[in-house]
This record gives sequence, structure tokens and C-alpha cells, in this order.
Amino acid sequence: MSLNNDFTLPKYGYLAFDALSMKAFLKQRLNDSGVFTDQNYEGSNISQLVDLFAYTFHTLIYYMNKTASEGLFSDAQIYENINRITKVIGYNPVGRQTSVLSYKCKSIGLNENEQYTIPRYSKLLVSNTTYSIAKDTSFLSPDSTGDDFITEFSSPPLLYQGDYREYPKQFAVGTDNETIYLNPGENIQIDHFTIDVYVKHNGAWSMWSKTPSLYLNNANDSVYEIRLSEKKHYELTFGNDICGRKLYAGDEIQIYYIASDGETGVIGPNAADGLSLVPYSSDTYDEIMKDVRTSASISNVLSYTNIGYLKFFNDSSSTYYSPEETVDEIRTNAPGMFRSQYRLTTAKDFEVFVRTNFSNLVHDVKVVNNWTYLSEYIKYFYDRGLANPNNDSRVMLNQVMYADACNFNNVYLFAVPKLPSSDTNELNYLNPALKSAIIQSMDAYKVLTCEPVVLDPMYMAFGFAIPASGLGVSPDDIEHTRLNIVRKQNSRRDATSIKADVVSIFSSYFSVPNTKIGQEINITDIVSRIMAIDGVQSIYTNRTDSTTTRLDGLSLIKYNPVYPTDSTQISTNIILEPYQFPYFNKLSSLQNQINVITRSATFEEIEY
Repeated sequence: MSLNNDFTLPKYGYLAFDALSMKAFLKQRLNDSGVFTDQNYEGSNISQLVDLFAYTFHTLIYYMNKTASEGLFSDAQIYENINRITKVIGYNPVGRQTSVLSYKCKSIGLNENEQYTIPRYSKLLVSNTTYSIAKDTSFLSPDSTGDDFITEFSSPPLLYQGDYREYPKQFAVGTDNETIYLNPGENIQIDHFTIDVYVKHNGAWSMWSKTPSLYLNNANDSVYEIRLSEKKHYELTFGNDICGRKLYAGDEIQIYYIASDGETGVIGPNAADGLSLVPYSSDTYDEIMKDVRTSASISNVLSYTNIGYLKFFNDSSSTYYSPEETVDEIRTNAPGMFRSQYRLTTAKDFEVFVRTNFSNLVHDVKVVNNWTYLSEYIKYFYDRGLANPNNDSRVMLNQVMYADACNFNNVYLFAVPKLPSSDTNELNYLNPALKSAIIQSMDAYKVLTCEPVVLDPMYMAFGFAIPASGLGVSPDDIEHTRLNIVRKQNSRRDATSIKADVVSIFSSYFSVPNTKIGQEINITDIVSRIMAIDGVQSIYTNRTDSTTTRLDGLSLIKYNPVYPTDSTQISTNIILEPYQFPYFNKLSSLQNQINVITRSATFEEIEY
């Protein structure tokens, strides 16, 4: 008797295996051996063993395929898996980012022309939520009667939603690259960028700095690397006296962090007007501050007795709360950060940096070089008749406040903020404090010779418009133009539901989350979506003051509300300039600009 030992399979034969095919394969092998026959009789002992092996194999194949896809960066869908994968290339996913509020304040009762310091971690109680100062902020009390706002701050005047908490003190073991875990509880929402670490070594406290990678530092740098683990707990890793200073046995580690209220912590404009700060205090905190506040620039630290002389005000809403990076966001951002190696040199490097670190402030960002800035952006103003483009209010503001040396040869970032919009204020801009925070965060990574300047995008409005006969298109034509939806004669749908579907298409297409700087306005896509609505036969655009002035399909106007002479009629796809951002004029009342028409053999009836 001889056994068949030929185990050769087609190259991808294993892909066809399941429980039934494996069972048939095992029975065939047993039959070929000629030793056993019970496998052919269901219910026999050998038959049950064959079933057991076949279905066990089926289960193993399923999990192998499942885990194999989760082991690939391009296919992983589970946060824990992609977090582990990106750890290999040194990418640290970004956690939650709390709401940020820019403020103004007045000095009422402090000595004039004297420097004071707002102590770090002081908090502002706004209704049912809290906003905190992230670091010591020095200012010069103005020479005034209290009516003028303070303008000279040592850092951007920003408040972070949430209150600072003191984590239980940790003690170092003294190993190389020692890791301290920050895990105050599953329900605590820690802000990713306001975690502070202090270390007590040889009897003195010092503040250590956060670094994107320990490998970027030398042996004397007091730094730590922070990582949001696959379990969404923070790991703080210290150096080994080669890359970053090492923790020694007995060193005390004190961690402070902001506990955010999440989405419920967002407040509106003027909510903080007239309020005062409450300073933070604890035995450990007071001991730490005695050691770390040694700089000559930190003087006259405000205390419980005089901090009430500062009155705070906020003209704008706080920014949105941002949850931790999703799997898709990590898949998008990780390659860019790896390619940059934590250095800002190319336009893509700057864009990835802003999108990753300021996702709670910035909806979209587009970076351009000096050539694009001069040949396209500045040229735009010359073409509008401005002999000096700096006379434009937005250009002048950004150049004066952020261009250190000159108004050219800089790196220019057009940024759209994540701020609420309304019919009366579609043109949202990042305020100066937020722009300063973005620019200052780049100092450690940018090329020495480049100066980043955060600019306001040019908002371009869209609306239904057809020009009057013989004239050019202008924003005034919007009031005299309607989009007409012709309903099929046999359609049972009423005009209200059809109109609601059309409005929904425009609302979705021009909503802020779906729009980008320099995007394509795809008229073909919009018309296709409208034609796909149940009951729609055709569409056309016409003027209300002339029955003969009409255009089959969709006719829009693109115009600059600041420079209305820049108006263009569009009925085909266009691509915006790399500094232009689209929005639809009076989107909330769009239903008033749309008619639904029912045609019969003898007349047209407009249904409202």
C-alpha cells in the first residue's frame, strides 16, 4: 500500500477553502489512503472528526483574513490596529482638542504702565462651563482710565475650555526611556495640547517640554514624548541621556492636564463679558511655581487680592471641540508627518501640520509660495484697480501683524476657521490671537529663513443669476433670477417635497464641511443631482422681469462681495483660485429663489 503524498495546490487554491471544501478534501485523502472507510458514513466517529477539523479550519481562515487586513495601513479600520501600525514610523495620533476662546481684557485698578503676569491655570467661570489660562501670560497695564483694552501680551490671549487638574504624583524608577501613564478615568476628556509635566530632581522642580520625537533632542534636553495609545490612554516617555534627559530613581513627576466638557463647552460671543479669573492653587502647585518662575520677565504675578482688577471680554464665539483623530484622519495625516520628519519645508508640510495640530480651529488651509502670492493673489487686487494692494483692509491687517520683515518672500497660509456662520456674517476670519498661536507653534519646526503668514481667504459668493439683455452680470441680478424646476406631468410628488430636495442639494454642496479652498464648482454634478430627484423633468434659469431671458440648465453668478465688479456668470464647471473659498448667498432663504412648475398642453402653472 502506498500513500499519496502530493500536497501541491494551485497558487491561490487556499482562497477557495471553506468548511465544506475542506471536509471533501479530508474525505478524499482518507479514501485515497485505502485504510479507512468510515469517513463516508455520516455519524461515524471518523466522520465527526472530519467535521471538527473542517469547521475549525473554516474559523481559522476567517480570522486570518480578518486580522491580515487589519495589519495593513491602507486597509485597517480599527483604531487600535492603525494606532499600533503608525507607532512603527513614530507617528503620535492627536487626541481630543478642547474649545479655544480668544479674549480681550481691561485693567481696572492696576498700576498704569506696569508689567503684570496672569498665573497659569487660572480659570474663568462662564455660566456652567470653565475656561483656563494655559501658561503664564505677562502684559503691560495701559496708561488709561480703564476704558482701553490691553494690547501688549507676552503670548496670544487665549483661554482653553475646561479646568486644570493635578494628577497624582508619580515617582521615577530610573530606567532608560521610562514611561509614565496618564489615565485619570474613562470619562475624563483630556485636551491633547495642554498637558504639562514638572520633574523634581535634586530637590528642585523644573518644567519639561513636549517633543514630537525624542530622537530630535540631545542628552541635555528636558523633554518628553507624548502618545495617545491604542487604548486611548496617554503615555509619557522620557529620554535615556542620549536622546533627551533621563529620569533618575526617586525623581518626582507632577502632571497637570485640562479636563474638557467636550461639545457642551462651546460658548457664544459676549458670554464672558465683565468676568474675572480665579487663580489655581494647591500645595504642590505653589511649591513648583516657586522654582519655575525665575525669569525676569515674570513679575507681579496676580494673586487672589488683585486678579479681580482684570475684566475679560469676548467678541467672538469659542471654537469647536474636536474629538481624537479618526482612523481615516490618521491614514491621511501620518504619511505627511513621516515625510516631513517634523520639519516644515514644503507647502504640504505646512498644510499637514496645521490640519493635524489645529483641527479644532481650522476647517481648511491652503499654503502658497511667494510666486503664487504675488502673481495671483496680489495681482488680483491690481486687476481690481488698487494701486497699492496693502490698502485692502484684510491684506494690510495680516501684513502689519504677521509679516516680520516684508510683505513678500514669506510662506502664506490661507486658513478658513471653524466658527459658526450666519446669513449676516458668512465671511468668517481667524482672529489675531488664533493666528498668532498657529504661527508661534511653527517656530520650532520651520526653516530658519522662512516666515509663515496666516492670511484670510477670499470668500466668493454664488447665487442664481442671469444678466439683463445686453448687460454684464452683477450681484443685483440675483434678486431678479429664479431657478425653475419642471415637474413631470405624471408625477405624484407635490411641489413642496421637490423643492425641499433641491434646497437640500445646494445646502449640502455649499455647506462648510463640504467646501474647500480652491475647489472645483462642478455645475454638471449639481444638475445631475437635481435631475435624479423623483418627479423632475428638466430645469432652467430665468429672469422674473423678462419672460424671454432664460437659460436651460443652471446659471450662477460668482462674485466677490468686497469687490462686486468681480462678477462672472457661470454655467459650466470652474476651479477657484488657491486663495478663494465658496459660499452660497443667503442659503437659508434659498427656497424663495426656486419655483416648481407643472406643464400641461396649454399652459405652465407655477407652484410655490
